[in-house]
Amino acid sequence: LASELANAKTLLNSVDVAFHYTVQERTLPAHVDSALAFIVREAVTNLVKHANANRCQITLEVEGNQLTLAIKDNGNSKQAPEGNGLKGMRERVSQLSGDICFDCKNGFNITVKVPL
Repeated sequence: LASELANAKTLLNSVDVAFHYTVQERTLPAHVDSALAFIVREAVTNLVKHANANRCQITLEVEGNQLTLAIKDNGNSKQAPEGNGLKGMRERVSQLSGDICFDCKNGFNITVKVPL
């Protein structure tokens, strides 16, 4: 996940998207870290390809035994059929017994909740 956040920063800065992230320092189980890294990679790829955004924020918080990953942009995404990227995110979160929500209000927002 840490390397994907660094890659996201490099990519988004190269296309003039202001990028900020806040991640609570915590060692995650490898399978959770890997799944979240995929979600960040896919979300940033979608943002660059489809969103026409100029800001992106990612937060990762752990409260009790629940992890919440939020990815938000200010793009002009609209509700559309899910492509392979969003389906892949949904499958990975399901494998972790978590929930994922996609919201197109005020940009595109992805919220992932996973039990630890």
